[in-house]
Amino acid sequence: MAQESIDKSLLQTFVPVNALSGDQLDWLLDQQEVCRYASGDALFSLGDQDNTTIYLLSGRVELTDEDGNSHTVSAGDTASWHPLEHVQPRRSTAKAVGEVSVVRFDSFRLDTILSWDQSAGYVILDINANSAYQNDREWMIRLLKSKLFHRVPPTNILEIFRRLKATRHKEGEVIIRQGEAADCCYILKEGVC
Repeated sequence: MAQESIDKSLLQTFVPVNALSGDQLDWLLDQQEVCRYASGDALFSLGDQDNTTIYLLSGRVELTDEDGNSHTVSAGDTASWHPLEHVQPRRSTAKAVGEVSVVRFDSFRLDTILSWDQSAGYVILDINANSAYQNDREWMIRLLKSKLFHRVPPTNILEIFRRLKATRHKEGEVIIRQGEAADCCYILKEGVC
């Protein structure tokens, strides 16, 4: 089983990954694991709880359920746009029919980024609609799209923005000192530190 990587255009063919914004797709690309399998290799087995979401990149996979019923998914078919047997524990065994390559993602991380991206879209709409943010929209949206907020629940982001207090500092003024106890987070709105 060899590992490699895929590009963003291929990632955008998968459902629901194709709903992600460009920045989130870039983050997801960093999380990918591409694997190749030889004919007859098992990608996963009935009952597995591997917490991975798997998309077929090339080849064919045979899925066989506990009753012995099977069907084949081929790369490029509509079925291959969706994860292979995404329910956990797995309800079937997947075996490679010929050489196969797949891309794997940690399911929890994928679900988190999908939820975050959708919720962040609503936050951006709120920022654009709120006249109080008129002069701050650009930097707030840029900050929202940064990795800083990826672990913050989107419902809390507007509250964080509401609690921000602008302060001005003169050139050469010390804002924080290394080793001092931290009591807040500073975000550079304009200027250079």
